[in-house]
Amino acid sequence: MFWVVGLVAIASYFSWVFYHKQSLDNEANRLSNLLNLQPGAVVAEIGAGNGDLTVRIAQHIGSSGKIYSTELNPQQLNAIQNNVKKHNLTNVQVIQGAVDRTNLPPECCDAIFMRGVYHHFTQPEHMNESLRRSLQPQGLLAIADFPPNWFSNFWKLEGVSANRGGHGIEKELLIEEVTQAGFEVVQVVDDWEGNLYNVLFRKPNSSLK
Repeated sequence: MFWVVGLVAIASYFSWVFYHKQSLDNEANRLSNLLNLQPGAVVAEIGAGNGDLTVRIAQHIGSSGKIYSTELNPQQLNAIQNNVKKHNLTNVQVIQGAVDRTNLPPECCDAIFMRGVYHHFTQPEHMNESLRRSLQPQGLLAIADFPPNWFSNFWKLEGVSANRGGHGIEKELLIEEVTQAGFEVVQVVDDWEGNLYNVLFRKPNSSLK
């Protein structure tokens, strides 16, 4: 009996691994299309976690491109470094971010993306200004996130504004905050991977640096 349970557990684990990898592959392809990423592009991922999506985008833009991958704490930064080393990538620069700025060089990026990160911002006005400064004129910003719901509200976030309505952020509020920083909405995708929405913004030529 126990060996049957063990086999079921092992099969479930490998099924989850396969699904997770396939989902990330699909998301990386969709993200590359959304941001119009070509070989040689310079990109950044804000709040990259363990770097799984960073690695896939780095492979897409090739050795002539570059991707900055940011995180806040040393453990996650080490996880990204290990992931990059595992895949023998030379076009990834890992950077420690901050709660109020990206720590990216000015106007370094053709595109910036983040996934399930924006709702954690405790100083969104400062972060959005920093995101704008980090992008080239006409640069693209893709923000994937989710609205608050009863399940996600079991995880409380410290320091975020009460207008969030819980763990997550409504799409309309996210758009309001980001456009106030000088960005223009390009496209809204409601059926993003992982039951997220994704809003694509552009930094206009006239945007203040």
